[in-house]
Amino acid sequence: MQKGLAASPSWPLMTEGYVVYKGKKAPFFVGDRGPGEPSNRGIMLDLDAKTFAELTGGSFNSSTLGVDGVGGQGHIEVEYVITKWGDGVGKKNHPVPFSTGAWSRRDRNPAPPPADQEQDSQAGGIAVPAAR
Repeated sequence: MQKGLAASPSWPLMTEGYVVYKGKKAPFFVGDRGPGEPSNRGIMLDLDAKTFAELTGGSFNSSTLGVDGVGGQGHIEVEYVITKWGDGVGKKNHPVPFSTGAWSRRDRNPAPPPADQEQDSQAGGIAVPAAR
């Protein structure tokens, strides 16, 4: 399990950015596709368990690969900021569900990443539910 690894149903692989949850900021990169069906219910980013633990104050359990100490919490609403879009196929704007197939098409009209990479969530972050 690699810290910072995220799965997105539509963003290009190797897209980079950071998420903010209750004032805590953590970098991520898109290295996988998903979440599948939960994206139809609005779960648009799947964070690795180590990052989830860091953001929520839980602890990563290497035996179960889960997060302890968060009361069974599996979804949190985070703000995200994209600092660099990946070069491959995928939708480069707001995330969309996996079922749209956006992950397999090249986005010819992407939004540019913010010019200020240290931009905080108040200045342009977007709220999106994330899963661990």
